[in-house]
Amino acid sequence: MGIHGLEACVQVAYDTRHDCWVVIVPEQKVTSVSVEYDPNESITMTALEDGLILVADIHSHHKMPAYFSGIDDRDEVGVRLYGVFGCMKGTHFEILFRAGAGGHFARVPAEDILENYYQRDERAERLADPSAPMDWLAKVSTLS
Repeated sequence: MGIHGLEACVQVAYDTRHDCWVVIVPEQKVTSVSVEYDPNESITMTALEDGLILVADIHSHHKMPAYFSGIDDRDEVGVRLYGVFGCMKGTHFEILFRAGAGGHFARVPAEDILENYYQRDERAERLADPSAPMDWLAKVSTLS
């Protein structure tokens, strides 16, 4: 959504039955400065019974810098990691993470979370803008 100037979010869960990570795209309504979704909608009791553990909520700021806003501070009250991607230009972007519990936060370096993470050099060769699966995009609509 970065190339379109819209925010979007994903959630990351750990699947204890299959020992793998799962990316969940919740139903969401987005604008250039907001994303509205129910952070608990994707992780229902059925999902928990199926062995999914919600680990992170991540949203984008498309072309704006990565930062946690006052709205993020108010909304991010679960016990999990929270991330924001910003200044998204092709494969180049800023990333911030923090651990949260009950509205209290501690910054966590991205390299402690993302394997092989490194700061990308904006002067480096640019790759094509990444795409997303169509079933993901179908869950994202613009707020009128």
